Amino acid sequence: MDFQRIADAMTAMTCVMAVETSEDGKKRSFRIVCGNKAYVESIEHSQPGMNMLKDKFVPNSEYTDYLTRDLNFEDFCYRSAVEKRCLHAYVHPDRMDLWLNLMFIPLGKDEGNISYCLYLMEASAEPESENLSNLSSDIATAVLDTCIRLRGTSDFHAT
Repeated sequence: MDFQRIADAMTAMTCVMAVETSEDGKKRSFRIVCGNKAYVESIEHSQPGMNMLKDKFVPNSEYTDYLTRDLNFEDFCYRSAVEKRCLHAYVHPDRMDLWLNLMFIPLGKDEGNISYCLYLMEASAEPESENLSNLSSDIATAVLDTCIRLRGTSDFHAT
């Protein structure tokens, strides 16, 4: 599988993550196999608020070469790459003054104890309300219905 070609086909900052597990499944390593131009530039020419430990991207490096260890990130990479789950998160990390829209997509090609996933990231300085309100249509409909009913009444308890 041509991982670089897959990453390059994405418009968002994208890299391919490799998750290597030991025989007992306890020890894990997380490497950035490759990244598209936008991802590499996010490391080599980082935005204000994104502090990198190194500013030169080297393929197949541990992600901790660039960022401090993040157990949540590792968990998402593991669940996507090894458990083959598509995952999404919208976060504001303590170490960065940015909001990050993150997507993890499993890649089907495993090589022994090494599994892969795509990691896509969009960064913004301000929170985006549509990403903060990631609700199902049933919940959104119920909330709207309740708001409409409460707005049209003077007897809150009866409504």
